[in-house]
Amino acid sequence: MTKVIIFKADQIPTGRYARMAYEYLMENYPSETQQMVEDGSITEYLNKIQDETTAQVQKRIRELLDRDSKNSFQENLEQQDNARRTAEEEILSITILSIIPKLVDPDQQKI
Repeated sequence: MTKVIIFKADQIPTGRYARMAYEYLMENYPSETQQMVEDGSITEYLNKIQDETTAQVQKRIRELLDRDSKNSFQENLEQQDNARRTAEEEILSITILSIIPKLVDPDQQKI
């Protein structure tokens, strides 16, 4: 049976990456996520994840786009969308673990 987590109004994840991180945490660390909701620390973590991931994704998109900047406008739009998806995949889980270190198994040092 899935446990339903009820957020207080000031704990609701607001940004894209905060929501993605929350979903990731619920799927992979449900009991730890429940504890963070109950102790009120989830909002701080999700806000940090949102800010850090946004900055890192924007930086990575620029790096990916700089590799080939001689494309047409349409190709640039497609390339930017692909770069955003690639950057999100690369960065989100790393950011989550760097901000919420208690999720890392000290013996394994991996998710």
